[in-house]
Amino acid sequence: MNSECKLLDKKETDQHDSRIIGLDILRIISSIGITMIHFLGYTSVFSVIDSLSVNGILAYIFNIFSRTSVNIFVIISGYFLARSKFKWGRVLLVAGETLFYSITLFAVGVAFNLESMSLSVAIKSIIPIISRHYWFATSYVVLYLISPFINKMIAMLDEKEYTILVLGAAVLFSAWTTFAWFSEGALTGGKTSILWLTYMYLIGGYFRMYPPKIKNSVLLITGGIIIILLVLYQYLKGKVAFLSNFAFLEEDSLFSLYLSAALFLLFLNIKSKNEGLNKFITAVASASFGVYLIQEHCMFRNWLWLEVVRSNTMVNNWYFFPVFVLVIILLFALAFIVSKVYKLLFKFVENQIKKKQD
Repeated sequence: MNSECKLLDKKETDQHDSRIIGLDILRIISSIGITMIHFLGYTSVFSVIDSLSVNGILAYIFNIFSRTSVNIFVIISGYFLARSKFKWGRVLLVAGETLFYSITLFAVGVAFNLESMSLSVAIKSIIPIISRHYWFATSYVVLYLISPFINKMIAMLDEKEYTILVLGAAVLFSAWTTFAWFSEGALTGGKTSILWLTYMYLIGGYFRMYPPKIKNSVLLITGGIIIILLVLYQYLKGKVAFLSNFAFLEEDSLFSLYLSAALFLLFLNIKSKNEGLNKFITAVASASFGVYLIQEHCMFRNWLWLEVVRSNTMVNNWYFFPVFVLVIILLFALAFIVSKVYKLLFKFVENQIKKKQD
């Protein structure tokens, strides 16, 4: 009986560890969402946008979706890693990719004088994980390092206990900070803290262990209502001063939390039998992390958004969103090339190490 259980468990793990094309699509969308945050945020688009224009309404909607991006990345990770074995190779792959991008972009930035050179910039670029140059990359590596202990806790919980944990944390870490505007809440460190990312990981693990039986129509209707309310909130908070006290749009708000979970569940069951399309989607998704690393490098972000794109100067023109699409295509193309080079280099080094060990 035990051998049969182990065999079934292995089969189930293998099935889940294979590509789920819907989640690859969601990775791409999340990467686009992170880029949208920067496209709208670095150049203060909302200070000059015509709120009642088509661009204004679309910007409000995209801003809502973009706030789910980091949450979704970690929920996807939790979904796959909750039943996976810890591998040092994964740590080295992520940390190495971050280092490769950081040093390469630093060298390019210095060569073309994109940003003033300083000791601080050099340190951030040379040791990006330790210096927290990319906060998400650092937090992700830390999260993966502690994931075996999180997984042990998950394994000890039954469905009822796990449900209480996930819902209780939603109240303590999300609802509290969403509605109690006069309080900092219980979420130490906020939306970028390892505590919040651990909670996202737990949600992903919960969806893996106990998939909710919620109809897509329910998710779409409730999500649509939330989006309408948040669009109204963005419009009204500039007119009603009191509303600016509420962080309804932050990643740790209850609204963003629900939309993150709803989007994950909607995309989880998307399937495609078109092998060519699947390969293309998987290839594009593999560049998602690189898109983030490029645009958030300290030598590039100000140059890219403030000098090259300058989205606030075109926000009320018809080509505002077409320019964003062009930026996305270029970032993904560049990230795909750089990631391919890095993976070839990583494979070469890995093979050399194995040869020496043999």
